[in-house]
Parts: sequence; C-alpha cells; structure tokens
Amino acid sequence: MKRLFTLFLISLFSFAVQAQELSVYNQYIFNNFLMNPAVAATHSYTTVSFTGRQQWVGFEGAPRLGTLSIHSGINLGDKKKKDRLLGLGGYMYNEKSGTINRFGFLAAVAYSFPMNRTTNISFGASVAGHQFSMNQRDLTTFVENDPAIQKETELIYIVPEFNFGFYILTDNFFVGASAELNKPEINFHENGTFDSNRAKYYFFTSGYKYDINEYVVFEPSFVVKYTSDLEVDFDVNAKLYYENFWMGVSYRNKKAFMGLIGFNVERYYFGYAYEYGLNDIRDYSSGSHEILLSVRLGRLPKKTHGRGVVECPSFR
Repeated sequence: MKRLFTLFLISLFSFAVQAQELSVYNQYIFNNFLMNPAVAATHSYTTVSFTGRQQWVGFEGAPRLGTLSIHSGINLGDKKKKDRLLGLGGYMYNEKSGTINRFGFLAAVAYSFPMNRTTNISFGASVAGHQFSMNQRDLTTFVENDPAIQKETELIYIVPEFNFGFYILTDNFFVGASAELNKPEINFHENGTFDSNRAKYYFFTSGYKYDINEYVVFEPSFVVKYTSDLEVDFDVNAKLYYENFWMGVSYRNKKAFMGLIGFNVERYYFGYAYEYGLNDIRDYSSGSHEILLSVRLGRLPKKTHGRGVVECPSFR
C-alpha cells in the first residue's frame, strides 16, 4: 500500500511538473529574454526586471510565481556603432503551487553581429537547473495519520536543461526562435531515477513596429509554441504605444484573453496584465494578475529620451 501510494505521488508530481513548466516562459509578454537566450545580446545597456504572477485568484493553492532577471550586452566592435555585442544574462525564479514548490535558475551567453547596415542577428545558448519539491506534511488525507504518507519526507527532483536560440532585430521588425536541446530526466532521490516523459519545447516569435505618427506606435506580434509531442499553441498580441504609455491585448489559443497596460519614467518601466481564462477554471477563479518592474542601467540610446519619441522595449 505504501509503495502504491508513493507511485501515485510520483505520477501526480510528474503531471504537475509538466503543467507548470511553461509558467516562466509565459511571462515573455513583458520580457523576451525569458523565452530566448539570444535576446541577451540585442542591447548594449543592462536590463534588470522583476515579474510577479498570481494565477487563478480565488482558487485555493493556485500558483504564485516570481522571476528576477538581468541581461546586458558588452560592446566588442566599434564604440559608436555598437554593432557587435557579447550578451550575458540570467534569471532565477520561485513558484509555489499547492504543496509543490519549484525553484530554478538560468545562465545565458549570446553574440550579436550585423547582417547589413540595418539588421543584426544574435545567437545564444543557456544552461538551467530546476528543482521541484513536494512536502508531504502539507497533504490533507481522508484518514488521520495515514501510515502510507511519511509526513517528514520531502520529495525532491532535479531537472537540468539546455537551450539554444537566435534573434534577428531591426528598428521595426524582429523574429526569433529557441529550443530545448535535451529532454530532461527527473531524479527521484529516494527511489532512483525515472523518465519524466516531459516533452521538448520549441518557440517561434515575430513582431513588427508600425509608426502611426510621431507619438503613436502600433506593435503586433505572435508566438508559436511547439512540443515534441506534436502539440501546438499560439499567442497573438497587439500593443499600442503613446509616448511613455502603452496598452494592449493578447489571445492565448483556447486558453485565455489578456489585457495589458504600462508606462515608463525615463529608465524605469512598470507593467500590469490581467488574464481571463477560457477553460473550465474560470468557474472557480476571477482571473490571473501579473506585474512588471524593470530598470535599464548604463548609457541608453538617444531615442529613449525626449518628447515625441516612442519607446518600444522589443526594439532598439
């Protein structure tokens, strides 16, 4: 009985790992670096960002996620043009969902060089580690003091990950892709290892900046998410910028609608997103909330200052 219950916990835990795996990637709407390591070499200044997410408000044990990231481009070419950059970056996150806790980190390196006078391409690679844990002391059972559950036992899994990506950027267009290079194996410390059956993830994204006039910019974009299990999801996004303010909407394939709003004061950026689910969870939740706090350090491009100039974080 005890062994059977342990196997049940492992199956439940593996399912939760699969469900939570994309949670950090979903925050790309505020920070493309979380989805593609090549983004680390797209700008010559340093960007530090915090993103927090409270999912499924009103649902007991709903996921709560916090992510802190930093990335910076080091100039290797002409000091004025800054056309060759070595990008370095990383992030760490922590997510709590019911009795399951997930902690991880990522370190990335990237290199950017010009394809022509107006276009740069960057390639990046990253290594990451994810720790999943479930504390059985937090479980509620039908039978008090159930001997099948070891209340003092914490199940821990360590998952390594390697990623590669590219990113092409101009003043008004970007396109990029990234992929996992390995299919991680989950390590169950007490009973050895077993295959998690977690699929590899692949991402493709693109966007365009259209200058409506001197003060208003329209930015449509999309993301396609593909797994080695032949599952395909997509997001369609649209943002409208007016000087230092912006707002937008996003549609996640058969899963959610999202409303976005934000502004920047010189080097400081603030953003908020509200997500309304389209699946059955909407009957038990009032939606999800996400915030962004970000600062840019170092010497910024001249176009980020002054009235009549619109700043779009996705572009140079």
